[in-house]
Amino acid sequence: MKADLIIKNANQLVTSKGASTRPKINEELGQIEIIEDGAVAAAADKIIAVGTTKEVLQQVDLSLGAKVIDATGKVVLPGLVDPHTHL
Repeated sequence: MKADLIIKNANQLVTSKGASTRPKINEELGQIEIIEDGAVAAAADKIIAVGTTKEVLQQVDLSLGAKVIDATGKVVLPGLVDPHTHL
């Protein structure tokens, strides 16, 4: 897979648990996974790989001119994707 963006070396990458082809809802939103030394790769504004930096770098090739962000010492987490969840 060709990636045009990769965020790598994150101390922690917070993501929803398990792959899904549909948006997560209700209790699924609370099922998170924390990946140490995490990375995420995207192509054409879609996430194509998530895992440890080593795993993601093995799964993707970088497109010419791809943006690479070194997140060493940082935490990567999703923004608000379901602002109507009742807490």
